[in-house]
Amino acid sequence: MDYGRAITNTLTLWFKDGKILRLMGLQFLAGLIFLLLFGGSIWFFFSDLVPQVMAFSSGGTQSPEAISQLLGAFLAALVPFLIIIVPLLLLEFVVSIYISVLMQTRALEVLGFNPPQVTPMRVLKYILMNIWVSIMALTSWYSRKLFYVFLGIIFVLLFGTVLLFIAPPIGVIFFLLGAVACIPYIFVCIYNSIRLSIADAVFLSSED
Repeated sequence: MDYGRAITNTLTLWFKDGKILRLMGLQFLAGLIFLLLFGGSIWFFFSDLVPQVMAFSSGGTQSPEAISQLLGAFLAALVPFLIIIVPLLLLEFVVSIYISVLMQTRALEVLGFNPPQVTPMRVLKYILMNIWVSIMALTSWYSRKLFYVFLGIIFVLLFGTVLLFIAPPIGVIFFLLGAVACIPYIFVCIYNSIRLSIADAVFLSSED
């Protein structure tokens, strides 16, 4: 596979093929439908709380009973909202990933390659592969020195968190050291992500 050619066409390929454009439109439509359902669900479940919140914030009754009643009403609306929106969120995620795989597979076809057919099992493997790639990018899994740096940062942060409850001043120092160490490590994660960015094309162009 000519990966250099694939990378060269990354920014321009989307408007060179009608099928890719249709898939992009389908992905936009799916996202728009989800946003409308999400906004509609918020209005349906929480619109009755708006007058109560406005009355409360404008200086109305702020007794413990009123606060408890408002919190109870919010939780009563939150539970059915989550029951509906969480499956919708998962569905939107799966549909978005599936369309993305179709787009990338089509891009490989346009470039002259013969990628395997997209199937639900292949999409599942693609999701798992991306989870593993993300873990590798975060932990620098294939670089022993950088992996030890990652472990060192995690240790300092956890040690500092524990010390916050035992010796707060020392805990703050360790926690700040760990937080400062995270800043340059972000660039390591970006570097790792760039190196592993070709993983999608390699996976989608191979049989396994």
